[in-house]
Amino acid sequence: MTYRFSELTELKTQAKFDKWVEDRKKDIKERAYENRRIIDKRSLEREIDNFDLVKKVFKPLTSLRKKSTDYDAVFVVDREGYTSFRVYFPITQKELDKSIEYRQSVIKELGKWGSACFSIDEAVWSVTHERVFKTLSFIRPITACQSFDKYGSSLVRKAEVFGFC
Repeated sequence: MTYRFSELTELKTQAKFDKWVEDRKKDIKERAYENRRIIDKRSLEREIDNFDLVKKVFKPLTSLRKKSTDYDAVFVVDREGYTSFRVYFPITQKELDKSIEYRQSVIKELGKWGSACFSIDEAVWSVTHERVFKTLSFIRPITACQSFDKYGSSLVRKAEVFGFC
């Protein structure tokens, strides 16, 4: 199941959101026991505890969404009860232009194969990562595999997230 924070409109208070998270935690456990071949109880409890941290997203993400509806979070619970998280955030046209310029300079430095070695997504991350970490201070991103893609607009990016703090 895939849940978008923006689509959980009926959850207007922290208490309702917390109850929704508790229900999903029960769902994770049920899915794990029904569909996993091997149950590692410690691993399952870590998975559930990690999902419990989703509660910390409500206040900061609600306030960010008041500024721009491009901020969003996606919570995924697969068939076997494993979870994954993504956070979407906007970038400005100025940041995108600066990223394009930065990419062109790196390509020039790298020479013939520069365009194959340095993508626009990497350039956008290089330009925006400090602002993103400051704005989205409640996330623990997977820094080893930052992924940014278009989400309806070239000015919205996504980050894969390990958890929330």
